Amino acid sequence: MKRVVSAVVMLFTGLVVWGCSDSQTAPRNPQTPSYSVERAQGRSAFGFNGTIVNATGAIVQLTGGGSFDPASGNNIIPSETDGHGNGGFSCLVTFTSGPLNGCAQGEGTHWDTVQLLESAGFKCGGIPNEKGKTATTGPGVFVAHAEFYLAGHGDEASFNADMFIADHDLADDIDGVQNIWIRGVGCGTGVINFNN
Repeated sequence: MKRVVSAVVMLFTGLVVWGCSDSQTAPRNPQTPSYSVERAQGRSAFGFNGTIVNATGAIVQLTGGGSFDPASGNNIIPSETDGHGNGGFSCLVTFTSGPLNGCAQGEGTHWDTVQLLESAGFKCGGIPNEKGKTATTGPGVFVAHAEFYLAGHGDEASFNADMFIADHDLADDIDGVQNIWIRGVGCGTGVINFNN
């Protein structure tokens, strides 16, 4: 039995290492712009668990992980990029506004990446005179356009939104640590781990 468990652990570890080291092998379109050396930091993987509080005080828990090549991020949708993340979410209270409107306490299912973005402008919301900020994909920062699925909506995404996951605060003008964001929902704090 110990040999079986050991073999399964070794197989799982090998698959994780292989998946996180996978890189895009398809040739790039010659008309696609080249990426700068400053942005070419190599592949990163991440995992996280956190909560976002919207302007009305409604809270959503968000979890997930993935891997990405920061140099492939592109803000033109659709574009071929080398990055993916997914995970789950749960509304901890009933939402009555925004893209999560109608998500009842305990509901919510999962989110999935549509495309890795180079950057996204954002505001956390609910703060008077909040200045606009920009999250840029790179070491310790995953910015994506994602699909979110609410319970009862089946295979159809309930809404699409830009989001970021970061290993540091991206909104230093707001009290606390703001290292998770979903457009239209707000910012939050999570335990984030990157292997840059």
